[in-house]
Order: sequence, then structure tokens, then C-alpha cells
Amino acid sequence: MDSEYGLNLTSAVLNTLVKYPTDSMHVNSDAENVCIHKLGYYYADQDFFMTIAKHTGTYFNDMHHRHPLTFILEAADDIAYATADLEDSYKKGLFTIDEFKKFFTKELENITDHSQRQYAKELIHQLDNFRNSATAGASSELQAFQRWINYVRHWLVYCAAYGFTHNYQKIMEGNFLEKL
Repeated sequence: MDSEYGLNLTSAVLNTLVKYPTDSMHVNSDAENVCIHKLGYYYADQDFFMTIAKHTGTYFNDMHHRHPLTFILEAADDIAYATADLEDSYKKGLFTIDEFKKFFTKELENITDHSQRQYAKELIHQLDNFRNSATAGASSELQAFQRWINYVRHWLVYCAAYGFTHNYQKIMEGNFLEKL
């Protein structure tokens, strides 16, 4: 804590917030390990970060590893920003629901995994359901799209939770090198 008014965050919270546990001298955006794709802390703060990593047990095998909660934080960030950007774009009139469905349906062709394609088709089907059940009026399309965005957020949270629990052992061992 730097003053009596400081936040006084715990080591676990600080370590979770450092999504990329690499210093400014060792960033490598081409590496297989996503942990070193971006700057996590400045080299000058290396001793401080090492203290945090030792408190949380995220420094082992001579390297820093992501705090397990970082995976959840990162997934939450991705979900929040992506869905908010999509909703904002719709509200600004950058596309209609029909244009969005056309684009989304065309993108389905790029999905090679059968189950992922089925989930994506279900999302489009759900958008149609929300649209068909919307009350009549000028704002019905917006209401339908907002309900759909909320549905998608819940679905993505479920996917992130599944990814975390499915890869829990690898995450805890520091061997999970990708995003959820």
C-alpha cells in the first residue's frame, strides 16, 4: 500500500490482473505460449512481481505462469467487449439483423468442427426465435437483438466455464498455454 488511501490489493488479485506474466524485455508475440505475447509488467518491477508470484505459487520450473483466475478474467473481458461492441454496432445502425444473419451464416462455412457448427446454427435459430416473439413496434428488432446478445453472453460464459474445468489440471500445472 502506497498510502492510507491505497487499494492494498492482495497478491492473488494483483497476479490475476497481470494477464501476461512477462516483463518488458521478453515479449514475443510469435511464441506458442500466449503468456509472453504481450507486456505484463515492466522489467524495473521484476523484483516486486517475483514477490507476488512466489506468494501465489505461480513461479515454478524457472518461469512465471498465469494465475488460474487470469483465464477467467480474460474470458470475461473477451465476452464483455465482443458482445458490447456487437450490440453498439447494431444500435448505431451499422447493420440490420438480416445482414448480420447473412454474414453469420456465411461464416458457418469456415467452421470445420461439427459440434461447433451446430452450436453456431443454434445461435442463429435462437435469434430468429427472439425476433419472432418480439412485441410489435419500432423497437422490436432492437429488443430481439438485445435478448439474443444476452443469450450469447450466457452461452459464452458456459463455454468459458467448461473450458476452465475441462483444462483445470493443465491450468494448475502451468501447462495450458492458450486462451479458454
